[in-house]
Amino acid sequence: MATRIGTSNFVSIDAALRYYFKQGCDQEDVENKLDTGEITIGKPAGHGRIFADSDGRYIIEEVETHEQEAERVFGACGGKCGEAPCIAWNAEKERKARHRAARL
Repeated sequence: MATRIGTSNFVSIDAALRYYFKQGCDQEDVENKLDTGEITIGKPAGHGRIFADSDGRYIIEEVETHEQEAERVFGACGGKCGEAPCIAWNAEKERKARHRAARL
């Protein structure tokens, strides 16, 4: 599963101005946001794929590992407790892995 996170980083000042003008802010409002660090010009640090959307705002897209997905879905056991939902999830994970291997 991929999660997209909108950042407060913009590709340029013009992009930030256009973005905030749509929200009713004026140039002074945007300059204040820059001065206070509320928004930043430039690519953000982060893990995953970083790209700019059509407004010039950077987005971070993070992809979950199987272990992270298991912890999110099942909690602390991470799919290892042996209960029926965990058994089914692990069987599906193994089926997908076999399918991927067969395509190679």
